[in-house]
Amino acid sequence: MDFDIEFIKEAKLDVSEGFNWYDTKVSGLGSKFLESISNSISFLEKNSYQYQLQYGKIRKVMLTKFPYQIIYFINKRKIIVLGVIHSSRDPTIWENRI
Repeated sequence: MDFDIEFIKEAKLDVSEGFNWYDTKVSGLGSKFLESISNSISFLEKNSYQYQLQYGKIRKVMLTKFPYQIIYFINKRKIIVLGVIHSSRDPTIWENRI
């Protein structure tokens, strides 16, 4: 079952900040970060329920090659991305984004 994807404003900011940080460290690494997010989102579109519930209706998926997790929930036929959060940050930072 394919789902539509929606990033809330704060999640878009998370992605932008991660991209900028990685790209200032090594040229092109920001693009690899975006590619990792894109690959995970593509997988989620078809396998949204594969990841177990973590906090109520909230699920998370870890990126490959980067220490980030995509925090999301499913609302009917839509995946709502609440954050793309570095794994060293408070894992409940998304709570005020609902």
